[in-house]
Formats: sequence, structure tokens, C-alpha cells
Amino acid sequence: TCDDGTGGGGGGPAPQPAPTVATCLPTSAPAGTSLSVRVAGSDFAQGASVSFGQRISVLSVSFVDSGALDVQVKVHPRASTGPRTVTVTNTDGQSGSAAGCFNVE
Repeated sequence: TCDDGTGGGGGGPAPQPAPTVATCLPTSAPAGTSLSVRVAGSDFAQGASVSFGQRISVLSVSFVDSGALDVQVKVHPRASTGPRTVTVTNTDGQSGSAAGCFNVE
């Protein structure tokens, strides 16, 4: 028979679900500060990256478990005040975001 690759049988591991971002603690910080933010959600992978938007530098990301990341951030002194969208991107390229998860005061 000819195997066209569409039949059943183990084609490798099932793809991981995309991460979801639920909360950030603390939820805000003033411009010009450095702090640790716990990003909580689900389906985070070891090695995930995190973005807080313009003028917030992510210094390091520590994987706690699939539902939590500890993120060291530095809020630039000239960062615009207001809500920020926080995005977690897993090593497989899938990402999830939460609008307004973090605020610059």
C-alpha cells in the first residue's frame, strides 16, 4: 500500500494549546521603576517570552509553572501612562494577550 501521510498513527506529539494571560500582580507601577510582576494564566511553556509594550523593558522571565511567570521589568521614566497589553509568547510561537493587564501610573 501507499502511505500518503494522511492515515492514523502517531504523527508526533499533539500541539500545545496557546497560552492565555489572565492577571498581572502588581497591576500597576509608576514610570521610572523596576519591579517583579507575576503574570498568571494558563498553558505557559518553559522559555516563554513576555512583552509589556513600549518603554517597558523585560529584564528576565522566570518560569514558575504552566500557570505563572515571574517577570522582572523596568518601566522607562518616559513611559506613557495608562493601560498596557501584556503578551506571553511560547517557544512554539503561539501567544496570548490580556489588554489592560498592567498600568503605568
